[in-house]
Amino acid sequence: MTYIIITIAAWLTATAINAAINRRNAARQKQAQRGINMAAAGTMLAVLILMALDARAESRWLPYTEVFFGVDATTIYPAPQCTDDRIVSNLGVEQGIWQNGHTSVFLKYQHHSCAFGFDTRLYDGYGLGVKYRIDWGGYTGGNR
Repeated sequence: MTYIIITIAAWLTATAINAAINRRNAARQKQAQRGINMAAAGTMLAVLILMALDARAESRWLPYTEVFFGVDATTIYPAPQCTDDRIVSNLGVEQGIWQNGHTSVFLKYQHHSCAFGFDTRLYDGYGLGVKYRIDWGGYTGGNR
């Protein structure tokens, strides 16, 4: 079941990126397509290897929900959706679908808009993702 979820996530990611690339010219498309396919395959392979290292961990369904808000600065002025600003705000929710040790599969919704200026167009993003979390073992409080 885990491998099916990972495969679907990689396929959906590659499909979404392919749709964006199809808007570009045909000469660059083949080269970019090859790179995207290799990146998706490499990511999937890396996650599978990390999952194998974490194989004895307990699997959990719907393990977490995260709500977030942030402000980012773009490298171009103005930001693509702004008329007079390069500062953009984002907010969203991430719902964990499945988690096994440090590996999780999640659904995500994210809304973007200008932080201070006027928007020319708003855009939202929906996605399915896979992440591997590395715990560095930092200070957790309490007595030392």
